[in-house]
Amino acid sequence: IIFHFIVPFIVLSFRAAKQVPWLILTMAGMLLFMHYVDHFWMINPTFNDNRFLISWQDFTTLIGMGGVFIWFLLKKMASDPIIPLQDPKLQKSINHTVA
Repeated sequence: IIFHFIVPFIVLSFRAAKQVPWLILTMAGMLLFMHYVDHFWMINPTFNDNRFLISWQDFTTLIGMGGVFIWFLLKKMASDPIIPLQDPKLQKSINHTVA
């Protein structure tokens, strides 16, 4: 609960923290890691009754699913533009500054 909700909630509650890209990436990475730990903690006791066991398959599954996600993300980013080019308010949003 602490690293899956409380720490990101408190850190990202401040406006200045949301304007620091490395801090947002750190929080996102920590959330993804803690989500994996949460699922590992729920699933692992079901298969291993008497002992705590970490298998090589736990890491390769994470790498494999992450690889599939990255492949799909890069494929989608290559086929579609990130910026909505037909948006009539595009130039106004590009020129927008924070007061």
